Order: sequence, then C-alpha cells, then structure tokens
Amino acid sequence: MAKRARTGDETHDRADKMTTKKRKTTQRKKTPARPSGTANSILYKLPAELRVSIFEFALIEDNKIIVSTALRLPSLLRVSSQVRDESVPIWYRGNTFRHPIVDCDADLMTKWNKHCYAFRFADIKTDVSIQGGPN
Repeated sequence: MAKRARTGDETHDRADKMTTKKRKTTQRKKTPARPSGTANSILYKLPAELRVSIFEFALIEDNKIIVSTALRLPSLLRVSSQVRDESVPIWYRGNTFRHPIVDCDADLMTKWNKHCYAFRFADIKTDVSIQGGPN
C-alpha cells in the first residue's frame, strides 16, 4: 500500500507539534532557584561582634605576609560579597605586610601602596627590607 503525499498544511502542523513537544521538555528540565548563600547562612545569624572575632581568628597571621606578585587574597575573602565587605578591612589592618626591595627596585611596593590607597587603608602595617644595591 502506497503512502499518500502530505499537503503543505499537514507538514506545517506536524512541524508545529514537534517544536511544541521540544519546548515542553526543555521547560520541565529547569533547575529550581537556589537560595542566596549568605542569606541562609548560620554565620549571618550571629551578632556582628562574634562574626568579627571569627574573621580575625581566620585572617590574622602571626608571621609577616610577604608582598609579591604571587600574593593572593585568602579564600575566605572570596566566599561572597557580604563576607568580603566585612573581612577585607580585618585582613589588611590586622596583618603586617613585608616588602622585600631587591636591588633598589621598589616598583612592587609602589603598586602595593596604590592598591592600599584605593581601598582607603592608610593605616596598614608594613615592614620594608632592602637587599642588594643599585646595579
């Protein structure tokens, strides 16, 4: 038995049904919206004074932090914007940063000072050590 040829209207109807079917399957696969990380965090149910103590314990180091091109912010400062806003001043003001100047090349220290000035941290503790001499 031979199949009959479809008319143009039948072809369009079939195409519409197929695209509608595809749309329905993509709509079902949507993931539910996740709640904001800091909004539901136990950390932000604590009083601000206790959060500051936690941040100080996690961020302030006994040793001097050596400023170099490889210096990265602690992971805690990258958790969320709210954690970053509260903890960045603690990290900068609570630590002492050591600037090794080798062969009178103070470019890195100049960049560091500009960086700190951009954050408006004028009271950062620094320790400068000069090694070598001019070439």
